Amino acid sequence: MIRSRARFRCALAVLVTLALRAGAEEDSAPALQQRLRAGTEAHLTYIGEEMANLSGGIRRGAAYEGLLDAHVALDLEKIAGLTQTTFFAQILAPHGVGLTEKYVGDFNVLSNIDAFDTVRLYEIRIEKRIGDDQRHVSLRAGKLAVDTEFFTCDCGGVFMNSSFGALNTISQVPGFAIWPLSTPGIRAEFADGSWVFRSGVYGGNAGSELRTEHGTHFGIRGSDGALLIGEIGWRTIGDGPRTSVKAGAFYDTAKYPDVRGDHVHRGNGGAYVAAERQVSGTDGSAGLSLFTRASAVPDDRNEAAWYAEGGAVYEGLVHTGDRLGAGVSFTKISDRFPHGAGEAAHHETVLELTYQTALMLDHLRLQPDFQYILNPGGATRAQDAVVAGLRAIVDF
Repeated sequence: MIRSRARFRCALAVLVTLALRAGAEEDSAPALQQRLRAGTEAHLTYIGEEMANLSGGIRRGAAYEGLLDAHVALDLEKIAGLTQTTFFAQILAPHGVGLTEKYVGDFNVLSNIDAFDTVRLYEIRIEKRIGDDQRHVSLRAGKLAVDTEFFTCDCGGVFMNSSFGALNTISQVPGFAIWPLSTPGIRAEFADGSWVFRSGVYGGNAGSELRTEHGTHFGIRGSDGALLIGEIGWRTIGDGPRTSVKAGAFYDTAKYPDVRGDHVHRGNGGAYVAAERQVSGTDGSAGLSLFTRASAVPDDRNEAAWYAEGGAVYEGLVHTGDRLGAGVSFTKISDRFPHGAGEAAHHETVLELTYQTALMLDHLRLQPDFQYILNPGGATRAQDAVVAGLRAIVDF
């Protein structure tokens, strides 16, 4: 850990030194300060929520959970003259007690801010782009999370249950670099009009939240393998209803134990699809949108064999910028997964209804949320859980 932190400090020092040298022609203190102000964007978000398990699950109860999310983006073209080059760093500070572990026992984690309490470096990266938003080539390198760009769905962003974020079959793969974990990697992207292709190579094991407590581990071991992922998508461009369709696949070269524990498999992989379509409204934002995603992985080395979700999001229901979402997700537990005596393998199904207000007082959004979780844990005898709560989102 000490060596990893030293390497991080050294790399950051080299980056800053190069940037300052590139801008040597304007090296006076006032000029440097002006360039830094013009090229620096800082953002701070605090999310706090009180959630309660009203019935079912493990037991009834309520808990508070929060997340402080801070990031800074540097436009190195404005600061140091490096054309279409940006630097980004993000720090997370989750805290509090989630309902999943103590009260519900669900498989998918009912809150997407539920994480180990610590201050964590999430992503730190540098990106070079050639071209514009519609036609470009870009290369991103650093300590990256896979789910910031791959298998994403804009509609899913309003929901609080984690199942509508990272695909469940992927999120349960041990060591996969998804929120709040990241790993050293490189991502390449090519866009030509409506078509977008991206691929990435990442360290195959991001560790656990406890093993990489502060996110400053940058080392890669040969036994961790490598994660290879690719995605192709089509999207509408310009004004009018939004449409997006994408498909992708991944392969991890590391060794994975069989779910029955009797032998080890070489490698692990899967595929996914996602689509969303605005069916009413014409300005690309307000109106009704439908979405769906699905994923499948080998059932002999993964607890979740396949997954599907769908739903609808209406934006601008009461005020411009508010969103009402209704979604359902279905996670099929592998039939090979060992279960208790007399208990068959089955599934976990999540129904969520949520409403996020428009921005109030320039900084605040409120979000009441209701979830009905059928068969929490997928392989337990827990009763269906009824969960309700209120989230507050404060942006600066």
